[in-house]
Amino acid sequence: MKKLALLFGAITVAALNVIVFAGSGLSDASIGQRLITVAVPIMDVSLIASSVLFGRLLIGVKGFRVLGLLFILNLAALAGVEIVVGLTGRIPPRWFLFGADVCWLNL
Repeated sequence: MKKLALLFGAITVAALNVIVFAGSGLSDASIGQRLITVAVPIMDVSLIASSVLFGRLLIGVKGFRVLGLLFILNLAALAGVEIVVGLTGRIPPRWFLFGADVCWLNL
């Protein structure tokens, strides 16, 4: 389970790096849009998988429970955003999405 968590974590970070890179400099270019279109679903799946696995692993380790809870809270925040988008039909502004990506990279 640890190796799978690390794999999904690495995929998440790689996808976020692609999104930040493409969004910061290539947003007007068609290649930037294509990179973002491919990287976002990859990031979504790996983010959920890694958050569940890391949260589960870390909550069980004394001294790392807070970090495990942060991973679980990240899932709750993701679910909250999905609910708001589903109810309003509005996608959050690009600056918000890139800010969330940077926060995840720091975590």
